[in-house]
Amino acid sequence: MNKILAVAATLLGAGCLIIGCGNRKADEKKNKEWESTIDTCWQRKADSLLRNAILDDKRIKGACIAVMNVWSGNVPVIVNFSRNANVDEYYNLAACFGYEPGPVMEPLTWTVALDDGMFHSDAGLKEYIASGCILEAYKNIPGHYVAALRSFLPEDDWNTIEVEGVKQVEMPDPKSLEWSEQTVQALSRGYSMKVSPLHVMTFYSALASGNIVGAHLRLGVGRDIPPSRYGEIDRSLIISALDCGKEECLIGRTSVSRFNEYGCSSRAGETFAGFFPKAEPEYAVVCAIFTDRPFSGYRMTGAAQKAAEELAGFISAGMMRETFQDDWRKLSY
Repeated sequence: MNKILAVAATLLGAGCLIIGCGNRKADEKKNKEWESTIDTCWQRKADSLLRNAILDDKRIKGACIAVMNVWSGNVPVIVNFSRNANVDEYYNLAACFGYEPGPVMEPLTWTVALDDGMFHSDAGLKEYIASGCILEAYKNIPGHYVAALRSFLPEDDWNTIEVEGVKQVEMPDPKSLEWSEQTVQALSRGYSMKVSPLHVMTFYSALASGNIVGAHLRLGVGRDIPPSRYGEIDRSLIISALDCGKEECLIGRTSVSRFNEYGCSSRAGETFAGFFPKAEPEYAVVCAIFTDRPFSGYRMTGAAQKAAEELAGFISAGMMRETFQDDWRKLSY
């Protein structure tokens, strides 16, 4: 099976499981911004859980799982798999793959509507979702809607993941000929936009912490975290409307995703994203899988949610770290 599943590593290719290893005493003397955030113990566990989740399903052609600290942005886990022999073994699906994540990103539109003052309570959100009032409002102001969606996502120099082809946010132009009323509906459902799995994880991280914190593979201090609009809204209303994973561990959401590859018709995938622990969030997680099946009529396998929930459970239970302790409470970012 190892010959079929190629591990696509971040930074060091096939050496992803040894990122962060080495002479610790010597490393401590170096500038900390050059120290990797990858934790070898957590990385191995994520690798194992993802393999087990997708091992027997030959429909799944690629997958990734990543974890980030919602306060510092440090990424202790980022694992990528591909069964496609034509894909460069160093290709980073989590950072570079552009796809339409689906309803896992519905809370993005809820966040925009909350910021615009469309509702002020749990009941108000549920009513607006059920009635379709949010969509009707934004059909009349599409330019504002798209700009607002972008404002709640990280863009430009939002990370220190230095690999070629890091995905930037793509959204349709309301002034283009392709725009229609259906585009607003698609965007509200997490389609018609193209982002990477790391964008999805960063969005959930912002819901947890109130800040848009970039994803970082270099451990460093002194990073500026600019004020974000997340800190000005009552995020608890959005969080309460999310689906839950394990009761005591994880808050998140899962959905069918869509992507296009090599000019083929739309293919199906799955994405799970969330944050944990439930009471005092410290980490966000995303797991995405990509299949060779048509998007239309696809039924989810549950593999993405299974791997994410299991990894979150191990981390919440105090799984040992082998490299550094991400003590964000003691660091000044």
